[in-house]
Amino acid sequence: MHVEFLSVDTSTFQDYRSSRLSYLSAATYMRLTLPQQLPVTMEYVLYLDADLLVLGELDQLWQARPTTVPAQAAVDVPNPTLTPAGLADLCREHGLDPQATNHNTGVMLLNLKQWRQESLAEHCFTYLERYGRNPGLPHGDQDAINLVLAGRWGTLSPEWNIPIGWRYTKAWQRYPNPGIWHFITAVKPWMSHKPWYPPLRRYASYLQASGWFSPWEYLTWWWQAVSPNLRPALSTVSEDIYRRVRSRLAQAAGRVHRRK
Repeated sequence: MHVEFLSVDTSTFQDYRSSRLSYLSAATYMRLTLPQQLPVTMEYVLYLDADLLVLGELDQLWQARPTTVPAQAAVDVPNPTLTPAGLADLCREHGLDPQATNHNTGVMLLNLKQWRQESLAEHCFTYLERYGRNPGLPHGDQDAINLVLAGRWGTLSPEWNIPIGWRYTKAWQRYPNPGIWHFITAVKPWMSHKPWYPPLRRYASYLQASGWFSPWEYLTWWWQAVSPNLRPALSTVSEDIYRRVRSRLAQAAGRVHRRK
């Protein structure tokens, strides 16, 4: 396996905004530079957001790479068409079908050859330059991509982009063989942890097994991520029990630190 890091100048993206997702950063827009950043000999690319948990074999997903359309992605569960995505007015303004399928761009297979030939990234930036500043498009570059590719997408099976978040706490249960879980809300699994929630418990187990943290660092992260959620979870029991649980966890952390 060969890993290479590419540098992207995000200064031109700093003014872009999302009117619904205030947490989006300039880094979100870097995926639009893939057709230019990657070698011209590369005809396809699998793009993955950073807030995903890959559970299936990516080789299976790669087999769905788009040979006749610009991109493949799963339908966006919260906003399955361009109208609930907040793009109906722009669709009418640009002669697009407001009922066209809206896709989630967190997992995408791109036909780079087609993107380059048709300057599709440049068309996306045209939308962003015109509509992407304050207050911005509802979902940032995802909206620009969906407007440019309206009616031209290939659609992936929903197993490859299963939404995980407060509005979709049970969505993961509908798919016995999930391909990818997507933590789509502002609170990401590395920010807040609820070990009683299976998707977050699965994320934490993978994080622990990755070796990214030492045992002490992992326990420190675990406590910092869990503690804000612990008091509400124990709201039905006495304050005394809450203090005991917190004391026991602190003692366990101290023992791990001393062993280190």
